[in-house]
Amino acid sequence: MKFALEAVCVMLGESANDWADLKKVIRRPDFIKSVINFDVTQLTDKVRAHLLKTYVQDPNFAYDVVNNASKAWSV
Repeated sequence: MKFALEAVCVMLGESANDWADLKKVIRRPDFIKSVINFDVTQLTDKVRAHLLKTYVQDPNFAYDVVNNASKAWSV
């Protein structure tokens, strides 16, 4: 779960160094709106490359892994 949230924060241009940072971002009243309205065409090549290298290519970034982690986290 943390891993997926880190990637979202990177795309949004937010700091995602630890759980404290992530909690601050996801607790913002406009967090969901910022994710829903996110324009992927605004991502820079540098951010795309970082996301690909750090997150997308990691096997733990798969839907099933993240989905199972989020279910465990919500219990």
